Order: sequence, then C-alpha cells, then structure tokens
Amino acid sequence: MLEMMKRTKFRPYSGVWELTLRCNMNCLHCGSRAGKPRGDELTIDELLTVADDLARLGCKMITLSGGEPLMRKEWPLVAARLSSKGVAVNMISNGFSFRERELEQARKSGMNNVAFSIDGDQKIHDKIRNKRNAYKRVMEAVDLCVDKGYPPAVNTHITNAN
Repeated sequence: MLEMMKRTKFRPYSGVWELTLRCNMNCLHCGSRAGKPRGDELTIDELLTVADDLARLGCKMITLSGGEPLMRKEWPLVAARLSSKGVAVNMISNGFSFRERELEQARKSGMNNVAFSIDGDQKIHDKIRNKRNAYKRVMEAVDLCVDKGYPPAVNTHITNAN
C-alpha cells in the first residue's frame, strides 16, 4: 500500500484506525458489528509497522477506535509510536473501562485527548449501548479527565431513539 501511495503522491491528512473489533458493549447503532475480535487482527509488530508507515506518509492525525480500543492491550504502544513520530493521536472510547490507569497511559503515550461516546441521558444511553451502568461509567470517565486536567471530548450518535 505504501508503494501505491508513493506512486499516486496521495498523502493522508487524518484517519480513524479500528485497532480491534473486540468490544465490551453491543450498541444498537454499531456500524462495525463489534463484539468479538477479528481472527486475523494485526500483531504488535504489524501495528507498529502501520504506525510507522502512516507517519512516513505524512499523516498528521490518527483517531484510535474500534470496537473498543481500550480492549486492545497494545493501544498505548501504538499511540506512543505515532506521537513519537509527530502524529497527533486521540481516541474514541465508550468509557466503560476508562479509569486512572488508562488516563495515565493516554497521557504517557502522548495522546492529545480521549473522546467519549454519550448518546443521551442515563436511560437512553444505557438502552442504546445495551449495557447497564454504561452512562454512569462514561460520566465517571469524563469527570476523571476533567479532575486530572486531561482534555475529554464527547461524541454523540444521533438516532430516533435519542
């Protein structure tokens, strides 16, 4: 792919990278049909090669996504590799597993911020996410970031349900 992009002189400015399809939710609107990981997900060496290639191509910004990117244990290594090469990195997370450890990993890896998905009030959010306490947990993740001076963002998937 790198050779083809060199021939066409195409330079990606930004991208969204689904690190895994593994997810701890079963959202009604999921376009990726996330849940279980792909059987052929990239190894850590392959992930880092892709990160290097994206940086070499001149990509300026990458959003780590999924599934739930926090469920891919190597996400901090990928984020750190990209940031060390001058690529701005952020993440979109459902926030369910985002706690102090993940906040420190995000900070240490050089990530700019984490965007959390919030789809309505508690009742609507939990229904859309098909997960009890999803709203409570994502709000705790946002509050943690605010309390620790790390910039959170919020994404909303707008449907007839919300």
